[in-house]
Amino acid sequence: MIPAISPAFLGCHDSIYHTAEELAATGVFRGYYSMDIQADTAGAPTKSLFEQNGLLPVSFRMIPDLDAEPVRFERDFAKAPELVHKAAEAGYRSATTWIMPGCHTLEAEQYRAQIVERLQRMCELLGRFDLVLAVEMVAPKTLQRTFRYPISCTTRELLKLIARVGRKNIGVCLDTFHAYCLGDVQGEYAAITEPQQLAIVHINDAVAGVPPELQLDQDRRLPGETGLIDCGQLFRKLRELRYDGAVVLEPIDKRLAEMPFAQALHLAAESVKRIWPEGCI
Repeated sequence: MIPAISPAFLGCHDSIYHTAEELAATGVFRGYYSMDIQADTAGAPTKSLFEQNGLLPVSFRMIPDLDAEPVRFERDFAKAPELVHKAAEAGYRSATTWIMPGCHTLEAEQYRAQIVERLQRMCELLGRFDLVLAVEMVAPKTLQRTFRYPISCTTRELLKLIARVGRKNIGVCLDTFHAYCLGDVQGEYAAITEPQQLAIVHINDAVAGVPPELQLDQDRRLPGETGLIDCGQLFRKLRELRYDGAVVLEPIDKRLAEMPFAQALHLAAESVKRIWPEGCI
């Protein structure tokens, strides 16, 4: 398994060209996750930068956003082939997108049909470059309740949608925070039964003193910080699946964003050391 990070998750929006050396110096993070592929790759020269710093580019945020309104989606999708080409040249293995737990303009089944059609197009584009699409289901009920037409946001629901997509280069992005917010972590993990179903993992912790159904999507903690999310349970599942891909730290914490990047990065690295299975870093 590959411990990975995006500086953006620590509140730093500098590109890989400004952060690679700091990430490598931790001796912990071997994977890089890009939230801004336009800023993070020039293609082959970027691959050299990764290699020089001993980093693996594990995934990038797919463009366009899956829930973008139609005009914006088409505009951004027209730009995607060039960006995906450069990402593949830089050595990225996958792209990641996410499904919001509802829609304001489309009823539930119409929304699902739109998701499936857009995922098919993304998979076809990524497939030209031998890249995989990792799909995350956003789960906090506080967010789900804001939509006029909410949808089920479980891993089982996600697997149904993936089956409808009918492409081989697509899998689940398993996010521990979303599993926790659903109130059935064991059930969420149990839904994934085959290694090929799992494309990437996001790991984090929940906010202390807040029940799962009241957690906010944009307020999370470093893994192991509060202990509400059992990292051991996650790693047991990953071992069961013989998963050897990226495990990406994804805290969303304004306290980290307010710190100097070096300090936030140090705290993130220490959190990995605390929760990572012995001998696996």
